[in-house]
Amino acid sequence: MTNDDSGRLEITESDMTSFGIPSYIDGREVYSEYYNIITDYRGNEITKVNLVGAITALDCIKGGQAIGAYQIEKMSVSSILDIISNAANIFENETINGLRPKDYIDLVSLTSGLPISFINESAFVALTGLMRRMDQIISLQSPSGELEVFDKNFFIRNNKQIGYVKESPGYTAILPGNPGVNGHWLMALGGKNSVTVKPSTREPFTSIRLAIALSWAGLPNSVVNVLHCENNITDLIVQRSKKCITTGSIEYTKIAKNNRNLKVFGPGKSKMIVGSSKCHDLENIAQIIVNASLKNCGSSCLSLSGVLLQKNSEQIAEMVAARFADYPICHPNTKQGRLPVFHSKDEADEINELINNLLDHEAVDLIERRYDTRTRLLNVEGCNFIRPTVIYCSSYKHRLFSYELPFPFVTIAPAPPEEEMEAAIEDTLALWLVGQKDEFSSIKIPASVEKIIACPNGNTTDELWDPHYGYINDWLYKLRCDRNEPESA
Repeated sequence: MTNDDSGRLEITESDMTSFGIPSYIDGREVYSEYYNIITDYRGNEITKVNLVGAITALDCIKGGQAIGAYQIEKMSVSSILDIISNAANIFENETINGLRPKDYIDLVSLTSGLPISFINESAFVALTGLMRRMDQIISLQSPSGELEVFDKNFFIRNNKQIGYVKESPGYTAILPGNPGVNGHWLMALGGKNSVTVKPSTREPFTSIRLAIALSWAGLPNSVVNVLHCENNITDLIVQRSKKCITTGSIEYTKIAKNNRNLKVFGPGKSKMIVGSSKCHDLENIAQIIVNASLKNCGSSCLSLSGVLLQKNSEQIAEMVAARFADYPICHPNTKQGRLPVFHSKDEADEINELINNLLDHEAVDLIERRYDTRTRLLNVEGCNFIRPTVIYCSSYKHRLFSYELPFPFVTIAPAPPEEEMEAAIEDTLALWLVGQKDEFSSIKIPASVEKIIACPNGNTTDELWDPHYGYINDWLYKLRCDRNEPESA
């Protein structure tokens, strides 16, 4: 991989393994005559991903997970955590699958459209940080706070023995195209679960890099497998897996709600409520909203989508729009690049048309209204962007409120009466509460909310290992009644 005179990346044949990206099964790189071509966000061919067929995929789900479960059960949880920690150093520093660390970061950016700055933070800061702290994270997930629970499969509470057992020999993760989402299967691994991973077609690099790093660090070969396959085979994997995590629409999430073995991360539609005690600080609140909207380049389920303000909603929305209007649009392969690139103009046009079709007199694009020349669609150096967008809605009931899109897109509305607040924050993954605690004490938080970030001083930082993925082992394990009667004399 080289740089041209403009500093842009140029892919050369010598940078890629000649056979493309393999699946990784039982510690072996698996190649195939069937493959998908991966392109960058300008349509240039980068490499190919080798695809496995249905028989190989289903055999891996059934037999491979059972073998992996047997292998990992023979290990202590502390030895697994040591391997994960050591694998972080390998992942971060070694040439794996023909890719140096910098090559890996550059390729993920090129194929996913996410900026290099974000990929570096997501992979080499967040993921490796999680791996190095895995002992603390798994201790938090232990029902007794002790790591040994995952070895003994029971704990003592009030002089009673309570079993803590896996519901399945392994689990399957179907991933979207963001390096950070690999965190949930790493945490499952830390809890002594074997794992099968099916990465995104746009970002196949991180999962296999992690799997190989773990193998080099000493993890038995069948514990983590990585499969690349067509969508119809992915559907089969979801159906046949005893435990599976995937992503989907709100409707799909609701359909899967009663299926204990399927966990669906739908659109986050993450929201913020700003209490009246903070709404007078217009400049500060506007900046807090901007920062939370730009989180993860605005392209993850934890990026802010909707804001409810108890006072001054229109003034604050206008101030957010002014900041968004001046936000620099830079090439994603530069240090200044912070926005995602769309893979084609058609893809960007489709999202832009969707927004326009939902706008009306009760939902207004403040940037387009205020700045005639600031068009939403932009092409910068051959890259298709959609400018950060703020929509002011007259009510949370508007269909555009809290709509989640894969770029910084936030909707702002006045907070409803207290009796309507539960409905206003339904279908929310992360909820920020900005204000004093007593301002929110009477709000009934819906069960759909998986993460509450109370920030009376406006610090909206969260952690990768918090719930919603952080407590993955609560879903993979169950409590069991272990009644031990005394032996008769």
